[in-house]
Amino acid sequence: LGKEQEAWFDEQLKAGAERTWQIIGQQTVMASLQVGELVPNFDQWDGYPEARRRLLRQVRDAKATGAVVLTGDIHLAGASSLPDPDGTSPIAAELVGTSITSGAPKLPVDDANIKSLFPAIEYFNSGDHGYCISEITADEWTARYQVVSSVTTPTATVRTDATASIKAGQPGLAGITR
Repeated sequence: LGKEQEAWFDEQLKAGAERTWQIIGQQTVMASLQVGELVPNFDQWDGYPEARRRLLRQVRDAKATGAVVLTGDIHLAGASSLPDPDGTSPIAAELVGTSITSGAPKLPVDDANIKSLFPAIEYFNSGDHGYCISEITADEWTARYQVVSSVTTPTATVRTDATASIKAGQPGLAGITR
């Protein structure tokens, strides 16, 4: 982000901080997917660590306790708590939506063990495709990750793979059920 964009973002956060939810829509994964010094994708926020730190500090400093980052453009599904860049406590939740038809190869990482590599990631699915449905109330944000049995069959079945919950006024994810 440029200085003008960061200033605008800061102004918008502060103006909406007293609202229950602050929705940040953007296209690249904000959670760190860096392994040690290895940055697997410089086109995501990992390629711009200082900019990510500034943005997350803005969220923290605005006391935007209902910040939810909605992310796309990666062809996999995920959910995480974004930590304070100066500490470990969560300051926002991130919901990453997958693609319903365009594919990406299943990553050579066991989805169930992804948390050992990336502690902030609470839910990860690189093999299925579908969509995410969010139900938002004054008390809770519930995101259901729906996956389809086939991307080429019009009569494909749909199932809920995971449900993420975020509680109003409590930054980060409250939980994931599968």
